[in-house]
Amino acid sequence: MMMQVDAHHASIADIQAAKRLHKQIYNRERLRQKSLVYKNEVQALNEEIAHLERCVETVKFDKTITLLSWKDVANVFKEQRGMSEEQLKSLKKQVSVQDKARQILLHWLSQGNVPIERFPNPSTLTYKATSLMEDESLRLTGLEWISKRLYYNLDPWIERSRLPASNESYFRVDVRQTDESFVLEEYKQRVEQMSLAHAAACLETIYFESTEDDEIEVDDSRVMRYLRYPSWYGKAQNHSFHEKMLIRVFKEKSRYIIFTHSISDDAKYPDKIYGDWTAWVVAEELSPTHSVIRNGFVMHGARTSDGYLKLEEECPFLEQYTDEDVKFTKFEQYQKNYRASRQAGDLEHFATVAKSGTAEAAPRRKIKAMDNNESDERKRQRKAIHAENQRAYVRRRQSLIESLETQVDCLARETARLEGQLGVLLSRPVTTFNETRSEVVVRKYVDMFKHGYQPNHPTQAKFVRTIMREDVRSNGMIGVSKFLETFRTYCSVIPNFSMDFVSSHFITYDDDGDCIGTCVVQAMISQRVTRALLSLFFPNVLYDENLVQRLIGRRLDVLNTSHFSFDANGSIIENSSSMEMVQAFVALVHDVEVAASIVKNNRLHPRFYIPDSA
Repeated sequence: MMMQVDAHHASIADIQAAKRLHKQIYNRERLRQKSLVYKNEVQALNEEIAHLERCVETVKFDKTITLLSWKDVANVFKEQRGMSEEQLKSLKKQVSVQDKARQILLHWLSQGNVPIERFPNPSTLTYKATSLMEDESLRLTGLEWISKRLYYNLDPWIERSRLPASNESYFRVDVRQTDESFVLEEYKQRVEQMSLAHAAACLETIYFESTEDDEIEVDDSRVMRYLRYPSWYGKAQNHSFHEKMLIRVFKEKSRYIIFTHSISDDAKYPDKIYGDWTAWVVAEELSPTHSVIRNGFVMHGARTSDGYLKLEEECPFLEQYTDEDVKFTKFEQYQKNYRASRQAGDLEHFATVAKSGTAEAAPRRKIKAMDNNESDERKRQRKAIHAENQRAYVRRRQSLIESLETQVDCLARETARLEGQLGVLLSRPVTTFNETRSEVVVRKYVDMFKHGYQPNHPTQAKFVRTIMREDVRSNGMIGVSKFLETFRTYCSVIPNFSMDFVSSHFITYDDDGDCIGTCVVQAMISQRVTRALLSLFFPNVLYDENLVQRLIGRRLDVLNTSHFSFDANGSIIENSSSMEMVQAFVALVHDVEVAASIVKNNRLHPRFYIPDSA
């Protein structure tokens, strides 16, 4: 009985111990959870305190910057007022200088004897009667203006010179008679085996060398020079007068340009006899080891305030001829012989400078040297040099002809092979059409007409008639002939036409009509702006000669979008195109309104220049 009581007490004690242990575990877990919550709250509060402290620091910093004392604010306004007063003083000084210059120019123009043409003759290739004011403060400005005027008209001048595009050696002298006197034009071209930097250094050395008789007024680090020197013509005719010559250099990425120009009417140095001439030389890089040098020269007869000198006054040996035609013929032959001898001497001088790196080997040759009383010995030497140069030229020309004949034979064989392949390809019937073929046809079209339509091209017209139906509709006209005539007329007034492929995509039509899809192609058309182009397509621009001069000779890049609609046989049944002309002209004139005025009332549609297209 006693043992049962002890067992009962033991079981009660175990139960109480288990309850106590369970309560301890529960209290411990609850304390742990409360501690964890407390720690999280403390961490959150610390982060909030840190954030508030940063905000306080930011506010304090902003207050120190933005909230200034009234003294600091007064100092700020005082400094701004001082700066404004300095700017006002500088602007007033500029206005005063410009106003003084305006008054001087107005007085100079009102007192001048040279007529100013409102619309100068565009065919005149030299700026006759170039004037320069006497005031020292404006002379440099006048010289710079003349230089920039020459530079901006260089490319149209080169275009009119008809120099060969093949970079072969070239020399031409033209002398034509005018109502008052004569005009002499000389154009030269040659290729030198030297880099552009070397050629530019040689030309700079030659053109900027000086003699004892030179009176240099402006000398700007081999960029601009203005000088006076006694005229050789005056020495020969016992007349004392000076030539005034402007030398100006322009450097481009791949070209080196030098202008020499006569300032005929210099108010500071008046003379009884005036000379009007302009010359330029352009060295252009062909490769790292070869450069092409082009020269241009235009000269009018010498003149006085009463008019031009007679031919016998320019060249006394012409007094023995009474017939005017014979006299001019002799004068023309003399000038051509003289310019040829000068060409030989210039080539020899250039070779000497290129070899020695110095210009001391020979004196500078003046642009207009009218020394007509040469000795017989010098004439014989000049003729001998001219004859030797002619023989060398004939040898070079024969060698070039032989080389070209070989190239022509190779090209003829290659052309025959390609034409055979083309015939095989064209003989295959087209039974299906898909997007890939349309892309190929359009890309081939752009490549075929990359340099415009050429009437004498052996395959262009055949290619067009192969890919287009005879009744193709193009810009409101019907027929392949109209399409070709439109392209031919457009390219005839655009030199250096170039068309480069940009992108294309094909749009498929689900209906069962004649047209199964349209290929949209974009091409970049690059062309040089000419007066003929403006006259044909933008005649309203011709009333603004200043704008015309800004545009002529510039490259015009136009994005052209063409739509070619194809039938089930893969032939083009309709073509239309549009050109982004406004955007193209904005790139040239940098003014949207001016560009819009140019394009307004344009005559680009074929109905304006193709007969019976309306």
